[in-house]
Amino acid sequence: MKKKEIESILFNFVHEKTGWCNPLPPCCELEDIIITRQDTVDSKIRISFIYYYNEDWTSEQDMDHVLKGKVILSPTGTVLNGSLNEFATGSAAKKNPYSPKNEE
Repeated sequence: MKKKEIESILFNFVHEKTGWCNPLPPCCELEDIIITRQDTVDSKIRISFIYYYNEDWTSEQDMDHVLKGKVILSPTGTVLNGSLNEFATGSAAKKNPYSPKNEE
């Protein structure tokens, strides 16, 4: 599976869990994914990643969220299991990462 395919699966996983960038807003929000570890065990792909999200990159206030995630994918790219935990939150951040309805 190619890196872009995996990143797309990871973005979809995060969007489903948080409600962020789903649908993608016009211009003020920013997101990125960094894969920190990837291996294959028994044909399943295990991935650890960091997801970076900024509620409003035009703001001078710290509106960042940094989440760590882990997923296990089937050989076809289906998420079999996954977790997502926020470990850094900007002082001006308003959104709740644990609300799929994108509540603040």
